[in-house]
Amino acid sequence: MESSNTNGVEEKFFEKIKQDPNLQDLFNNIDFDRYKHHPETFYSHAFEEGTYSEEDIANAHLHLSLEGKHFDSMIDHFISSLDSNSDTYEKAKQALERYRNIVIK
Repeated sequence: MESSNTNGVEEKFFEKIKQDPNLQDLFNNIDFDRYKHHPETFYSHAFEEGTYSEEDIANAHLHLSLEGKHFDSMIDHFISSLDSNSDTYEKAKQALERYRNIVIK
């Protein structure tokens, strides 16, 4: 079920990713329907109790060669897709930052 807090975020988020040169290689030939849950997942891990363990998150990203620039871009695109104020932006950025060393190996 889509959270009312993430309504409309999905489309904005994926449009930003598709246009980002830092992320295009990671998302070439990707079925975006498979990743529709990402904005809601990011939201739950930033503002609520996340549904995935750190181990689950690490395992989901093992096959990717992620760097800090990829992490930063994804988080920035997610946060800028929210229709929120700067306090929300900072809170989300701080909350999601704890996953940096989990997805970047």
